[in-house]
Amino acid sequence: MTSPYSPTPVPIAARGGTTGHPADTFQGSEAWTRALIDRAGFGVFRCTADGTLVDVNAALATMLGFSDPGALKASGLSDTLWSSREERERCLAELESGARETSHDVQARRRDGSVLHLRLSVTADRDGRGRVRFVEGIAENITERERREEVVRRGERMAALGRTLAGVAHEINNPLAAISGFAQILLKREQPAEDRHALETMLHEARRAARIVKDLLAIARRQEGTERVRVDASAVVSYIVDTQRYAMETRGIRASVQLATAPAWVLVDPAQLEQVVLNLVVNARQALESGLERRHEDDGWIPSLGVGTRVEDEQVLIEVADNGPGIPVRDLPRIWEPFWTTREEGEGSGLGLSVVHGIIGALGGTIDVSSAPGQATRFTVSLPYAGPAPSSVPEPAASADAADLADLADHAASADGEAPQPQPQAPRPLDILVVDDESVIRELLSRFLARRGHAVLAAVNGEHALRLAEQGSFDVVISDLHMPGMDGRALIRRLRLLPSTARTRFFLSTGDAVASPGRPGDEDTADVEVVTKPYDVDALVDLVEGR
Repeated sequence: MTSPYSPTPVPIAARGGTTGHPADTFQGSEAWTRALIDRAGFGVFRCTADGTLVDVNAALATMLGFSDPGALKASGLSDTLWSSREERERCLAELESGARETSHDVQARRRDGSVLHLRLSVTADRDGRGRVRFVEGIAENITERERREEVVRRGERMAALGRTLAGVAHEINNPLAAISGFAQILLKREQPAEDRHALETMLHEARRAARIVKDLLAIARRQEGTERVRVDASAVVSYIVDTQRYAMETRGIRASVQLATAPAWVLVDPAQLEQVVLNLVVNARQALESGLERRHEDDGWIPSLGVGTRVEDEQVLIEVADNGPGIPVRDLPRIWEPFWTTREEGEGSGLGLSVVHGIIGALGGTIDVSSAPGQATRFTVSLPYAGPAPSSVPEPAASADAADLADLADHAASADGEAPQPQPQAPRPLDILVVDDESVIRELLSRFLARRGHAVLAAVNGEHALRLAEQGSFDVVISDLHMPGMDGRALIRRLRLLPSTARTRFFLSTGDAVASPGRPGDEDTADVEVVTKPYDVDALVDLVEGR
């Protein structure tokens, strides 16, 4: 094989040869060059202009999943080395235009169909007229490098997306707070059944939108800073499967659970772990349901879902597998992207797996998936093992859908014709200052708190609030966290300098559902409690009135 990468021939005599004859020198040099190429750690190849491989070394054959160079050449895969025929033709056009060499990053396909990232550095073997006879070059496997670079690129994309989502979510939560807040106020009055149902629907949908916003914020913030406790992952898995068992059994889906023999302790936010397992189980169930719609009942296929836990090499593994239709190979890299989904419009936000990926990453774990069309799909979550059990362990948190259950209970009560219970008056009237740059939030809080018997003043910004505070004292101050000019933290620092606020209780209000009141330099506001928008007005009242 003649190659532009062959070293300058060295006479055999100079390398220990005996004859020094020119023919022996040439033949020995060719053999030495061939041996050197075959032992190279990178791929070497020669192909015709149409892509047919003429010669390859052992390293390239191994890269592409073949036992030896002969097997690769005999495969007849003319475009094995190239992402596409267009890519190969583009390379050839560059060489035919006179380029001495060119470099291309390509996605080669291995014998088993998997993709390999290669960097091809190629040159041309030309005839006497300068026309390209063969394309020759080396192939460097850059798959791992590409994977690392993609991790960095993904991190940069997610950081930029996170900043955008955080801003968007904050703005969306303000109108959601008004919609859900006023709906809650109206539901506390007697309403005709039809109007009550409309208000309950409005509140339910506002809360659903708020959960989507919370998912956006989870992507943006990667759920850092949440409180973590020791939780038995097996208990969470068992609980989630029990909540889904009825839905699966009614569709003929067989569910099995295989748990670790001893508690699988992990250090997590229990609600987050529930969210992860619930999302994976629901996705598997829905995949099986779509399979039921596509397959005949008499083909012997039994839709099955398996969930399990085990402790292995200081890791707790949680696996969720199904024998549904599988995920196309081309879609696997995209399943973690926000808003990407294969479901019909209206059947999913496309945020679930992205949120799951973010939660697991923030917990110091990993999540992997293996799947192929028509075959089983398996998600494997790996989290650091938190060691043997302490004397007492907190129970897993309540389901993330508790608010929905409360909605359903309220709706059931109203459907039976029961009038809403009258709200008790506050134990004593309070002087309250509400600070928010959104007029609808000021109106909502002022109206609701005034109905409780409190004296409420509202300020449009921090400077306005300071002027009001200098003129009188307040028992409670509820300030928006993010405001133009002076933000909520800065306002509270200024207010605390006034003698009249010595006994004042402060609250920060925000549409950022995972915001923390403290940051470097804000230690003096770290004790301030945060209330999130949209409000649960009853919970807000309990906080304000000190219950």
